[in-house]
This record gives sequence, structure tokens and C-alpha cells, in this order.
Amino acid sequence: MSSSWCMWCTSYPSDWKHHPVTPAENWTIKKIKHHKERIDRKEVKEARDILCTVNNPVWDFIESQNYIFPELHAETQLTLYLITFTVLLMTKLRQYHLRN
Repeated sequence: MSSSWCMWCTSYPSDWKHHPVTPAENWTIKKIKHHKERIDRKEVKEARDILCTVNNPVWDFIESQNYIFPELHAETQLTLYLITFTVLLMTKLRQYHLRN
């Protein structure tokens, strides 16, 4: 599952990235498997409706509400965003400085 999608519910990133968060249906193992079956049968085709479901759960004995938030991955991703933003900002500043 992509980090852009909620690992606990079926909300869209456009919904949960803003507050207040719109309530959405929680994922269960059964719902994830059913959703994957619908994708495989081509009943769900639009990327937005696939909800980033690409496989059945690896551990189908752990319900999503029992997952622990991957804090290390989140911190790593935030660090990468900050580095990327800093590099882009420095590049733009340098270009501006060279023009003036």
C-alpha cells in the first residue's frame, strides 16, 4: 500500500490530509480481500477507486486497527521531503541570484 493512502480506513488522501477528517469505513482483512477480488475481476478500474490495493494482506491474521504506525518510515519520508525542499529552494535562490 502506498504511503499516500490510509492504512486503517478507506478514505482518500484528499479527505484525510485536511481537517476535520471525513469519517470513512475502516478496513478489515475481509474487506481488503473482497476489494482485491473486485479489482481482479475488473469491477474496479479507476485508480482513485482502487484505493492503492495491489495485493492481499501479507499477514491476514492481523486486522488493520492492530497495525502499529510505521514511525521510522514516516520520519524517513519527512526527512526526504525536507531535503528535497531545501535543495529545490537553494537551486531557485541560486538561479535568482545569478540572474540579478
